[in-house]
Amino acid sequence: MSEKPARSPGEQVTGAAGPPPPERRLARSNDYRREALADPDALAANLGAINGDLMTIAYRLLQATDAAFARSDSPLEDFASLLPAIGVGSQLARQIQRFAEFARRLRPPQAPKPALPLAPGPDGSTGPRGEENGS
Repeated sequence: MSEKPARSPGEQVTGAAGPPPPERRLARSNDYRREALADPDALAANLGAINGDLMTIAYRLLQATDAAFARSDSPLEDFASLLPAIGVGSQLARQIQRFAEFARRLRPPQAPKPALPLAPGPDGSTGPRGEENGS
């Protein structure tokens, strides 16, 4: 089994498996804000804009925290001094989730998507306990 090369602390991971580059992450927050502001409903538009702002603040805080860890000679010993920033980041993430859920509830209900057909089971049936679906 081959070993992956070690990364230095704070090294940015890119590619499909890693986080997006900072510019892309910030651009997506701006896209979210721009799309929200286009909403004709004033409450939904402002809620989305605020949420986009919080996303940007949360990401900037994450970058600052990551940079502080990368600069530290003993990250575990310095962890306690970063706990307030980590706590604020956690609160921001929770508030972003709350606003996103509220914004989702403000949207009118959409028609349900059609159900996908069930694949036949080992006995050839498509319903539960050997029954045919729809009977």
